[in-house]
Amino acid sequence: MTSQEPPGGGAERRRYSRKLHECPVRFATAREADAIGDIVDISESGLYMRCETTAGVGDYLIAYPEKLGRLVGKISRKDHGGVAVEFLMSETKRAFFSKQLDAVLAERPLLKIMERRASVRTKLSLEAAAVMEGESETFACRIVELSEDGAAVETDRVPPLGVRVRIGVLHGVVARHTPAGFALAFLSQKPE
Repeated sequence: MTSQEPPGGGAERRRYSRKLHECPVRFATAREADAIGDIVDISESGLYMRCETTAGVGDYLIAYPEKLGRLVGKISRKDHGGVAVEFLMSETKRAFFSKQLDAVLAERPLLKIMERRASVRTKLSLEAAAVMEGESETFACRIVELSEDGAAVETDRVPPLGVRVRIGVLHGVVARHTPAGFALAFLSQKPE
């Protein structure tokens, strides 16, 4: 198998070529708050990892590969050995991630500029109402930070990791819990 062929066989045309990068990875889904897998290959558009998970095709997954930060995606394929995940990120974040990935794969130290966030965060104090996927009842929250890629939300009700949440026109998945609430990673820049 070459890095151009996904596990499971057969050449696949990709916009971004996959790079072999075997390493352990922590991940979360809506049903698994902290699970472990092994990345087989990765690119700017997604990854394939060996793992056991109850999540299926179409479910959201948040991966935390070492030195690469938090990656939010959707399971695009599941086989007996693991899952393929398609990343959900803006083109700005994808360009930043491409440089970061190249540096990690080449084992080059990341420059200070590479350690900064891919998008500028704006401090807010905006009262809002949120709703979890599959529910109709809203809950009160406050957006305290907003960027192109996500939002920091203060609330007494903290949804599980990987659960989809909508706050007005903003929609994403719960990427991590914070002392005051949760961080929401946006799923796309366009309405679905």
